Amino acid sequence: GPYYEAWRCLRNQGRFTLGYRHTWVKCSRPSIAALKQAFLDSGSRISLEKMSPSECETFPRIVSITVKGLKYLEDQKVVFSPNLNTLIGARGTGKSTILELLRIMFARDETGAFSEKAKVKAQRAKQTFTPDTEILVEWEGIPGQVDVLRYSPSDELSLIEGTAHDLSAYLRHLPIQFYSQQQLSELTAPGGQYQLLGLIDEICAAELEKLQGEERTVVADIKRLFAAQDQMGAIEDELNGLKQELVEIDRQWQARKDVQGEATAYQRATHAKRYFQSMSDGFEKDVNAVDKTLGSLTPTADSPVAVAESWPHSGWFTEQTAKVATRRAIYQQRLNALLAEMRNDFANLFSENQQWHAISADLDAAHSNFISACTAKGIQPSDVSRLQDLDRVRQTKQRSLEDKELQWKALEKTPEELEHSLSQLSDIWEEQCRLRRQTALEITEKTNKTICVIITPMANKPAFMLLWGALEPDRRSRLGKAWDEIGEHLFSNFLTDPSPQPNPWEHIAWVMRDINRLPSILQQFSTELPPYLASVQDKWRTLRVSRVPDLIDIELYRQDHTLIGSIEGNQLSEGQRNTAILNLLLVRGDGPIVIDQPEDEVDTSFIYKDLVPLLRQSKTQRQLILATHNANLPVNADSEFVYALMSEGGKGRVLAQGGTDLKQIADAILDIMEGSEEAFKRRSEKYHF
Repeated sequence: GPYYEAWRCLRNQGRFTLGYRHTWVKCSRPSIAALKQAFLDSGSRISLEKMSPSECETFPRIVSITVKGLKYLEDQKVVFSPNLNTLIGARGTGKSTILELLRIMFARDETGAFSEKAKVKAQRAKQTFTPDTEILVEWEGIPGQVDVLRYSPSDELSLIEGTAHDLSAYLRHLPIQFYSQQQLSELTAPGGQYQLLGLIDEICAAELEKLQGEERTVVADIKRLFAAQDQMGAIEDELNGLKQELVEIDRQWQARKDVQGEATAYQRATHAKRYFQSMSDGFEKDVNAVDKTLGSLTPTADSPVAVAESWPHSGWFTEQTAKVATRRAIYQQRLNALLAEMRNDFANLFSENQQWHAISADLDAAHSNFISACTAKGIQPSDVSRLQDLDRVRQTKQRSLEDKELQWKALEKTPEELEHSLSQLSDIWEEQCRLRRQTALEITEKTNKTICVIITPMANKPAFMLLWGALEPDRRSRLGKAWDEIGEHLFSNFLTDPSPQPNPWEHIAWVMRDINRLPSILQQFSTELPPYLASVQDKWRTLRVSRVPDLIDIELYRQDHTLIGSIEGNQLSEGQRNTAILNLLLVRGDGPIVIDQPEDEVDTSFIYKDLVPLLRQSKTQRQLILATHNANLPVNADSEFVYALMSEGGKGRVLAQGGTDLKQIADAILDIMEGSEEAFKRRSEKYHF
């Protein structure tokens, strides 16, 4: 591959001294022709820095790929430049196959593919495998540290040099990207918003993953609070029912005023006896707990366990064993004494409490007085029985009421907590957007404002409408027929009108709380919409915790910084859209980018005026590997390494390899490539040779 050669000279007191000043000149092989070409393209081939340019290139790169035993490719090894690499050759020579083999080796043949066609291309490459196939790829993620990946049909993919506890995780985190021209077009085509936003998200992935973890936690909490809110509603219904039942029971009691005094005294006496019994039960429970604890103690042995005399410090162990046994015996004695004391206290306070026996008899008398009063007042025995039943029912209902009030009290703060959690979720979504906007600003600056990446929070209309459709009523109803129109107007209202709400769902909920906030064009549905949303409460709640994706747009600018147009505005041609997306891709990270024929379906003017300068700018900051049919890419982008392929005997083999300053490479480009005469003509006009 190409390398840098230092030409040095020194002026010291009128004399030239080696080593004082130097210039780094890039060439494939030192020669007068290479030196001439370097000075004619100084921007790409000459460096005045003190440090060697190769020492500055610390970004990760693919070092090489070695293929053996393929049906349509001869055994060969391709050693890549850390800068711009172009694979050229007639159709069917295997240049795209080599890129697909790289895709397979880095496990990008399934995950990360934007379309089925990309997967099909990788599958087609696998069809060239034989039982003897072996592929080796050298990867240098850290300067000086080269890992080696190996693939064979029998052993599949493995890491034979380097360390990876989980190979799939290792490969997934390697900063390498694969694209075809079709995939680039898909990024900016309708429906490409998710992939385009994904490119931004990958740059700030660490921060976003943390926020997404927080989002999942808050969403789970909101769902719990929604359930608690439902529970509150159910308890409130039960409370209202119990209160009404108690009112009815009291009304029946009130109808028997002649015995009301005795009845009230009887009820109070009953409550007093129940209270005393609850104290007795609680004390007895404490006694039983101490008794159980005493029974669970390890029985004290009659004598300490014998300790083997052969142990080190056997005397200490014997003494310690005796101490433990002694302490355990003391604890048992203390617990026995405590238990006896508690049983005695229980008898004095409850079972043998003479004062209680007198009070209990007095309380029982209240019941007798009540029955006697009923008899004296002429109330029939059946009425007395009914009053007794009412009393039992009333007590049961009262206890249920108290229990439900305690449950409701425990959930009392649910509405406040729910409001806080929903606000917290909106804050997380806002922080996600802030991260994306910061990343977009950094990308814009890195491209010298050739493009401007714009992130609008939760403004992806197709995504919103897809979610909104989950609430769709019967299409035959008046509301159902206008459902899409209603969603579009509500979403537009959120984006354009001042609203205190942070996301579309909270905006809609805010509008539903005061129907006068409904856009005038939707006022005809003011009586139907709120009750309908209430009727699909579960689906509506699901939407309230579903994020509407942010909208990403890319504006493209001319060299004089005047605006050409934007992707979302549909103001760019396919070539201009590709210019915008390539600007984004090439400043995103520092890992290798592998692109198969980026010039497909793009006019030559775009390639020469836009793509070539972009590649020349990016190749010093990361490794680029391209397969191409257009001579402008290797020639005018000044490819550091050209790998020319030819077909012989039905197999692709290397025709020539090296930099464009080598005659055999220039001859290969002239012989092989489409548009080569024009490319060399432009180069000739530029360099005057």
